[in-house]
Amino acid sequence: MPIVTEQELRIKIRQPEYGLVVTVPPGTRFSPSARDFIKQWEIQVRFEEEARVEEVPADAPETC
Repeated sequence: MPIVTEQELRIKIRQPEYGLVVTVPPGTRFSPSARDFIKQWEIQVRFEEEARVEEVPADAPETC
């Protein structure tokens, strides 16, 4: 179960904006200062598995 600090959030976000959405893996916990940062910037935290991005060849047929 990872614990995210305020510094790690600032590195991930770089330029904070009000209402920004941050996706973290399920079970992630936040340090007290990270929770304050989230609250201050009204950041929305979503707990989701990271999406995999797979390259598809340009000439591959489309599937629905």
